Amino acid sequence: MEEQKIKELVDKLNSAILNDVEGMSVITTPFTDNDNEPIEIGLVNQNGSIQLNDLGRISGLLFGLGQHSVNSPAFLLVKNLADIYNITIDYDCGVLSRSINDTKDYEALMDFIKVVLSVHVAAPEVKQYRKTFSRSTLVHKISREFFQMQLPNLETQIDILGQNEMWSIAVKYVKPVGKESVDVFVAVADLSIKEPKQKASNILAMSVDLLEKIPNRELRVVYEVDGIGQIPEVQRAKNLIDSHQRDFKYRAFNFADVEQKAELLTLSRQDTLNLI
Repeated sequence: MEEQKIKELVDKLNSAILNDVEGMSVITTPFTDNDNEPIEIGLVNQNGSIQLNDLGRISGLLFGLGQHSVNSPAFLLVKNLADIYNITIDYDCGVLSRSINDTKDYEALMDFIKVVLSVHVAAPEVKQYRKTFSRSTLVHKISREFFQMQLPNLETQIDILGQNEMWSIAVKYVKPVGKESVDVFVAVADLSIKEPKQKASNILAMSVDLLEKIPNRELRVVYEVDGIGQIPEVQRAKNLIDSHQRDFKYRAFNFADVEQKAELLTLSRQDTLNLI
């Protein structure tokens, strides 16, 4: 039934293309938006170039929902659909459009209509969210220890850009080295929760992306393996992190080991005093 309505609408649009020499036509669809208003499609036939547009209605919808920022879920829905169906987003005018050259290009016509209808239906149901950091027990311990040391230029729970990816870092501070400075990152691999092997693999990927070809950076990796080290999965993840630290140019510390914990904290204090 809905498919039939869309086909009828395509015929209506095609008829407007054939009969309208210049200017704008507004086609009312048999569908309604979240406010129960008819959804309309704009059509411009100019010098043989045919352009479909949404009359700025989707932009108005996003503003009304408070989801017009580029990182909001509803906007990302629009952006993804636009990329898939070759639709242009005019950020200055707030209009979605698509140009077609052939009046018989039913597929292009239907694609544009379906995208407009889909957004009007789905966007009001997409919930806005606020980014929150998942703070594990180990992350909390690390942050507390470093705060107590009162290191200069200390930042916690931040995202750092590598060559290709953003990575969540528990602690960042600056280590003076002569006349230069080095950014020191402390990353946490919480192996006590699910998927320890994946977390260990992420550490390896992080070290390559953060350190390779980017100078003046150091990475320290902290995990906490005590009694849970008896779990084979956790032990394998621990071994993976430990065994690759030399090759991947990071240092690993087991926070459950008293000596390694003390070494990490002492090293960090010395870093900021430029005693190394």
